Amino acid sequence: MTILFDLLKRDWSEEVTTALGIPAHYLPKTYEGPEVTGWLSDGAAESLGLPSGIPVVGGGGCTPSVTVCLAAGI
Repeated sequence: MTILFDLLKRDWSEEVTTALGIPAHYLPKTYEGPEVTGWLSDGAAESLGLPSGIPVVGGGGCTPSVTVCLAAGI
């Protein structure tokens, strides 16, 4: 929705970020939804009551995620 993300390149839009004066290093690395980006640390696992080492994935965009939550009544 911000047009900062180029859907065809699947990355931040260099044209838009440059025009807005946003340095590329200000933006996080992008990942595809099912891509494993890390693993749950021991500390986080203990805090959440989950086993450590669970894969963490990129997840979904805000609009699809909100739609799923609304449909589930969350």
